[in-house]
Amino acid sequence: MGSDHVKMGSIGRGKGITLIVIGFIMIVAGLFIPSQFKSLPLVLIKEAGKSSDQVESFILELVNAGHLGAAMVVAEGVNATMSPEVNSLKKQIQEFAAVDVDLWVWGEWDPGVKQVFTDDVMNTLPLEEGAIVHFLPREQRENIDALLKKSRDRRVQALLATRELSSYQKFMPSFSAAGQPLDATVLLISMLLQENKFSGSAARVLGGMAQRAVNSGDAKELESFYLSMLTLGRLYNWGQLSELTKRVVELETLEKIASLVRVMSKEEIDVVYATAVFSGDPEGVLEYLIAYGETGREALRYALSKGRGSVMLLLRHQLPPAGEIVMEMKGEQGRSSPGVNQVISFALREPMLALVVKYLLYFFGAFFLFWAFDLVTGLARFTSFPAFANIRRGVGALLLCLLLILLNEPYLARGSQLSGYEFKIVIPVIGSTSQTLINTPSTQGYTMDVATILSILFFFILQLLVYLICINKINEIDRKEVPHLVKLRLMENEENLFDSGLYVGIAGTSAALVLQVLGWIEANLLAAYTSNLLGILCVAFVKIRNVRPYKTRLIEVSEMESHH
Repeated sequence: MGSDHVKMGSIGRGKGITLIVIGFIMIVAGLFIPSQFKSLPLVLIKEAGKSSDQVESFILELVNAGHLGAAMVVAEGVNATMSPEVNSLKKQIQEFAAVDVDLWVWGEWDPGVKQVFTDDVMNTLPLEEGAIVHFLPREQRENIDALLKKSRDRRVQALLATRELSSYQKFMPSFSAAGQPLDATVLLISMLLQENKFSGSAARVLGGMAQRAVNSGDAKELESFYLSMLTLGRLYNWGQLSELTKRVVELETLEKIASLVRVMSKEEIDVVYATAVFSGDPEGVLEYLIAYGETGREALRYALSKGRGSVMLLLRHQLPPAGEIVMEMKGEQGRSSPGVNQVISFALREPMLALVVKYLLYFFGAFFLFWAFDLVTGLARFTSFPAFANIRRGVGALLLCLLLILLNEPYLARGSQLSGYEFKIVIPVIGSTSQTLINTPSTQGYTMDVATILSILFFFILQLLVYLICINKINEIDRKEVPHLVKLRLMENEENLFDSGLYVGIAGTSAALVLQVLGWIEANLLAAYTSNLLGILCVAFVKIRNVRPYKTRLIEVSEMESHH
């Protein structure tokens, strides 16, 4: 008999070791599947750009189309260490521009601009200056005004009429001695509109704003946009500015880009310009930057060097990168195995299916580990009901699965703590236009995010596991072949176990608060105190629903036995 138990024990331990190996393999396999949940792994960003248009080809397209100014800014926005070909492209652009003064000054050849700025004028213009500088001289403004007054575009005429308004607060009126900045800015915008350099929707909105200002005499709505275009006109030449404006759908986007220009370095703003022009979605780029700030800018720069597909993946999902971009740049010399590449490709093509497979591997891997623990420790021999044992293992597997999800998602435990850009226009005077750019997410009403829901779910499953342990102990006592009075005393001896839900709840709340103070997780009192609340409910449910009725039955049966 003893030898049979030894034999069964050795078989159980052998099976347990096998399950441990299988469980660990499944969990590791799950870790290797990149997911698109709360962040985007860099391997997915890189994979998305492989079969898409590359930024080097886009720069060449701009050069071949004569848009040398925009091509140069896009090239400046690409990380040279991640795309060495860009350096040679920069030299080619400079060589092409040096041949033609129009290309050097304006960034592209434009027939409308050429009507005003003749060869004699071009020879007197400063090189490498923003477009607004060339619109400031009085003689040039008079020539441009004479040309634009012949325009049949009513929106252009409405814009020209706004120069006569005297309700500007930041600009000096156009007709005053210090009105050159306003006059030049209006003429620049009118010229862009005349040459169809605004998108259809932006042109309609701009025309409507101008007409309302003329009808009401109130320039407040237009003034903010004029100030933004003045800022952009100081930095970008005609070609660079027009490549941006014709891709913008909402005029507010230009105002936000102008606010970035005022506070960012030239290198940083080049990344914003390059991704906006390359992706064709300036609004998406701004939305991403507002959400993730400097981290988002570095992610866009990384994606820019990988291809249009990489940039569009970030803009489509609006998720931060999972991983250090600098470390990824250093480790890109290594080669991935074909199997890993297939997994990455699968995760990119089928993001939801990949996420389901990943979490199923976590769950079943954890389930096998708990099963192996029962076999190795011999705990399985004390469980009379296999279904209950599987439920207990399943609950434990869910707990471990949630922990793996939290560990695998870098931004999940901290919620949405990445600092984004918040725009607040503060422009006191023309001479020192400025705009506050704060690296803080805008304050909104409280919403229960995914991290909070998962935390509550984790504490709930933890209390469910405690409840199942208590029920298992009651069933174990009930199955013992001992008098009912002894069972009653055994139940009283397990009072601490039946109170364990409260202990676990307090421990969960205390641990959550400590981690919040240390800054390891996002401050969230709701998730922390939920652990304590669920502990109280668990203990109340166990004692009222299970312990008290069972003790009552034991007392009644014991009394009946004593009378007999």
